[in-house]
Amino acid sequence: MDITETAGGLTATAHQTVDRIADAASRTAEDLARRKERLNVGRAELLTNCRNYINENPGMSLGVAVAAGFLLRHLIRPR
Repeated sequence: MDITETAGGLTATAHQTVDRIADAASRTAEDLARRKERLNVGRAELLTNCRNYINENPGMSLGVAVAAGFLLRHLIRPR
């Protein structure tokens, strides 16, 4: 085996490795895109549900908002 054959074999191995990495990166990007879409759909549904609840229960919603503000003020305010 001469140096040219060895270099050719190493080049082929390097190309295969790069191809495998590129395939894995592509699959990962596709998976992340699908997950992003699912999260966006879930976020939109949550926002719609919250809006509906607030419209159906304005008094309770106001009470929860005031209580949350009161609690946050006491947690954040310096002592």
